[in-house]
Amino acid sequence: MKFNIDQEDFLIDKNIKLDNYNSYNSSLIYGEVNSNDIYNIINNVINTDNCDQHFLDIGSGCGKLILFFNNKTNYYCTGIEIIKHRYLKSIELINDDNSNVEFINDNFKNIYLGNFDIIYCCNIIFSNEDNDLLFFKLIKEFNGYVLLFTYNNKISSKLISTHKVNTSWQKNVLIHLFYF
Repeated sequence: MKFNIDQEDFLIDKNIKLDNYNSYNSSLIYGEVNSNDIYNIINNVINTDNCDQHFLDIGSGCGKLILFFNNKTNYYCTGIEIIKHRYLKSIELINDDNSNVEFINDNFKNIYLGNFDIIYCCNIIFSNEDNDLLFFKLIKEFNGYVLLFTYNNKISSKLISTHKVNTSWQKNVLIHLFYF
């Protein structure tokens, strides 16, 4: 399956208020992680073949990571994307082989995290307020593994290991695996 990223994928929905938008610190920025790097961390470190696992990508963009996981695992895979254009593009990529895939056009703030077993989130571009809310929701709602690029002392006791992944913005970026 070929994934083409075009200029429109970087656009922000016109419906989102951008009063305090900072182009260098916003959950609305588009970037990608190497899907195989994330898969290898989950496959080698978590080492679960459980078909009942439910994987969540917060900020799923055009769905590349979700569709990659759907092709490599038996997990049920959900992507949450706030930008409508990216969400619609991910929907277009679903085919008959993607029966365990769901994409949601929403904000993670509105999603109950307790329904998932493994969460990935490129939270490096989240505002401090969004990260604080994410950490709060993980502590209160979640029981499982989480891959995050940044964290603070609220969840540091949950840290298991640190790994390097390649991204669209840089090679060998640190990503942290937590267990809640």
